[in-house]
Formats: sequence, structure tokens, C-alpha cells
Amino acid sequence: MLNLVEHPAEDGEAWVIVFHGNGGDAIQILPEASAFEKAGFGVLVAEYRGYNGSSGSPSQEGLYSDALSAFDYLDGKSDNPIFLYGHSLGTAMAIHAAENRQAAAVVLLSPFDSLLAVAQGRYPFLPVRCLLRHPFPSVEKISRVSEPIAIFHGDADRVVPFDHGQTLHRGAGKNATFTRVRGAGHNDLLQHGVVERAAAFFRSKLTAR
Repeated sequence: MLNLVEHPAEDGEAWVIVFHGNGGDAIQILPEASAFEKAGFGVLVAEYRGYNGSSGSPSQEGLYSDALSAFDYLDGKSDNPIFLYGHSLGTAMAIHAAENRQAAAVVLLSPFDSLLAVAQGRYPFLPVRCLLRHPFPSVEKISRVSEPIAIFHGDADRVVPFDHGQTLHRGAGKNATFTRVRGAGHNDLLQHGVVERAAAFFRSKLTAR
């Protein structure tokens, strides 16, 4: 089942829900949580079912349900705006939450258009469409997201290639911006100042309210 790790900020006027990537967990995401706290946000880290600190087994529908549960938990305890921040696999959860709930804005790092498309690109000689049980079709879902979206993708990403982020951006429509992070790979975006830029993006949406 879903496990939530909460970092309330003193006098925080908004919350950020952090959805980490497949290789991450609530401990590894602490640098991002600390950066958002320093920027004045409360932070909630969603630790998915089947991952470190949580019971159960991960699946597409299970992780989607975890994303909504995390949002509903915060929405039920605070009237402050809720922002969504996802990396890699976590972008699928952030997009699903934004599609089905009313967030203030969304930041996506190293996102994929679908896991199926990533798998087909890496294993073109295998019938992955038949083998992949959890396609996470984010490019279909993002077209139904009305919140402002900022996408950041490293052009040296060898896990989720750069063009997947571009495809997702095209599917998002006019409410999304896309930033090419030159020289960044899949897991080193923090060293390129992306979390600070994400916090500034969220802050701009607060001042525009």
C-alpha cells in the first residue's frame, strides 16, 4: 500500500507532491524535498506500493491509485494549492493526478510519452506490445490535463531518450513549456539546477493567482 512521507514547511503557502522515478525512494528524494522546503513549500513524497517502505505489488492501476490517494490526502487536510512534481516513472503518476484532480501546476522531469514506446525503442526486435503489461500511456492522458505544465529533459538522457519528452510536449498542447537541459542525463538533472527552476515555476503560479 501507499506510504507517505511528509515534510511540512513553516508557514508554507502551498504543497508539492513528489513522485520519484523507478530507481528512487523517499530517502533518495530528500535533496529535492529540501530544496522545495527552502523555497517555502510543504512537501509530500509518495512512496508507491511495492517500493521501499510500502507493501503490495506495483502495477499501472495500483500506482495511478496511489497518485490520487496522495493528492486526496493533502486536499483533505489543507486548502492551500497543490503542485505536482514527477521524475521518470513518477511523471506518469503526476500526469494521472493532474488529469483527475485540480492541481495548481505540474513539473515533469525526464518524462516518457509511454513506457511501451520506450521499450519498443530499446528492444525493437521483440514483440513488446504483447509483452508489456503496463504501458503507462502518458501522451494520451496529458492532452486532458488543463493545468500549466513545465517539462525538463536532458539531451544526453540514455534511459528515456530526449525525443520522448518532445513527443509528450507536443501532446500536451498550449499549456505546456519544454526546456532542453543541455548535457544532462537521466539522473543528474539536480546538478543542472532543475529543482530550483521547478520551484520558481511553482512560485510564479502562486503570484499569478
